[in-house]
Amino acid sequence: MSVSAATGRSTRRSPSGWASTGRWTSSCHRLYVGGSFQRNNAPNGADGTQAGHTGNLIRLDVTGAADFVHFDVGFGVQPNFVTALALDGTGRLYVGGEFNSYNFGADTYGSILQLESDATVNPTFAVGIGFPYAGGGMVNTILPAQDGTGDVFVGGAFINHFQGTEVGHNLVRLSPLGALR
Repeated sequence: MSVSAATGRSTRRSPSGWASTGRWTSSCHRLYVGGSFQRNNAPNGADGTQAGHTGNLIRLDVTGAADFVHFDVGFGVQPNFVTALALDGTGRLYVGGEFNSYNFGADTYGSILQLESDATVNPTFAVGIGFPYAGGGMVNTILPAQDGTGDVFVGGAFINHFQGTEVGHNLVRLSPLGALR
């Protein structure tokens, strides 16, 4: 897979799935990769971690080894895939795509969620049903606002609804708590 240094986006298809997006963080030398894949072939890490289950999302270190010790997504996002990743500048990772579950937990995530640096869900970014994927909701791009508010811009094909509210034009601005602005 190749990742563009300019955009951080990549695409690679194989018989076992595809990677649609990647984000490189130079401060900690890690690459986050999302797409439609359940396993990886990354080399074993220095800590002994091995290639394995990834749930459509994985973090690789500078050598290309999977980091399951510090970033274990378990079953990841389900049932579909990841199409957008963005780092917020505090170590948190926004994950967007077409899904409603993370690690088969009880909470619902409507195609977007925010993860802490250890792959646990940030509960303060509470989007609830968000962009329901069952209704065609898919997040294609995520961009943290550069104005100091902590807001995030989200674009995609979500049939003009967020949490049941009509929003129009497939572009919204969300607060750090996951509410519409």
